This record gives sequence, structure tokens and C-alpha cells, in this order.
Amino acid sequence: MEPIGTVLPAVIRQAENPQAPTRYVSPASRPATLDREADIEIPNRLWSGWVPKNGERAIVRDFTDHERLVVECRKALLSGGLRPMGNGEPLSSYSETEWPSDVLMASAALSGMLGGFRPFRERGEGLKHLVRILLHVLRKFPAWAVIEACDKITAREVAELNLDWPPSDTRIHAIVSAIVDPLREQLVKTEALLTAPVEPPRETVSQPVPTPEQ
Repeated sequence: MEPIGTVLPAVIRQAENPQAPTRYVSPASRPATLDREADIEIPNRLWSGWVPKNGERAIVRDFTDHERLVVECRKALLSGGLRPMGNGEPLSSYSETEWPSDVLMASAALSGMLGGFRPFRERGEGLKHLVRILLHVLRKFPAWAVIEACDKITAREVAELNLDWPPSDTRIHAIVSAIVDPLREQLVKTEALLTAPVEPPRETVSQPVPTPEQ
């Protein structure tokens, strides 16, 4: 395994590449749900026990170089993994032949999921139209989350699912959101840790030294 100091610059370049043309940006990959060191161990060592009602929570000391590298790498992987498909650009900007690769993958997953319900198998152009609408509704999500949601629906792993009719656009949006939200919340926590101020040293009150008369 490569040292994290070597891996981090490449991870950040991959996660943050707003200048690249959309169709050449690599599809986002699903970040790990939990990174024990970055999400639990380092925060537990650094966060102050005092949580103010207003303002930022502080850390008890500054990061070590290793700790900062680990947490910054986690932030980069979360940011990159949560990047919207097609960088969130509207599909109206492209013809279908120019769709970015992650949009095409999400489109295929949505088509397959909808086609799994008998009323939608023979719709042809109508099915394509429905997929375009769904791609617009889900445009703020990464493609991997859309694909994961489609797999859950197809496998009937979603509660209260009508087996004869696909979920509504709003329900599909909620299913995808439930997959992504824990990672978005973790990104907020990770960013807060990286920008937290260091807790000032506590003032100590010196006790008077008793004199022989005392």
C-alpha cells in the first residue's frame, strides 16, 4: 500500500477537477461508508468535550501531520464520491450522444429498473422520455447512488414497494437521497473538524504559598 502522503495529491486532483470538460471527468466512485481512523479515532482524540451553543466547536490540540493527511484524504474521497453525475450540468446542454459516461450509466440503470415493471416494457420512446425526466430529477446525485437505488428497487429491497408499478419520481429521489445522506453528513463533519479552531489553554489560578506564620 502506498504511503498516504503519496496518495493524497492524486486523490485531490481526481476529486477536484472543475476545469476538465464534463465528458472527460471520471465517474464518481462510492466512498467507504465508514473510515474508522478518519471518522472515529482522530475526531475522538481531537474534539473538545465542550460543545458551545453558538459558534464553532474547538479541538484540544492541532493535528499531527499524519492526522491531517488522513482526514484531508477522507474529505477528498467524500467530495469526489458525492460529485453529481455530469457535474450537475443540465442534460439540455448536450445531445444524448454527448452525455457524460456517468449519465449514460445512470440512464441504463433507470431504463433497466423501469423495464422490470411489465407496464413499461413496451413503451419505447415513451420510456426514454421518462428516463430523461428522472435524470433531471436526480441530477444532483452521483451516478453510483442512482444505480444502487435502481438495484434495490429491482431486487424489491425497498419497503412498501408496489410490485406491479414503479415508484414515483419523488419516491425514487427519496430512495437515492437515503443512500447519499449519511455520506453528505460525514463530509460536513469532516470539513468541520479540519476547520475547527484550537482550544486556547485554560488559565490556571496559582494558589498562594503559605508562610510559616500561617
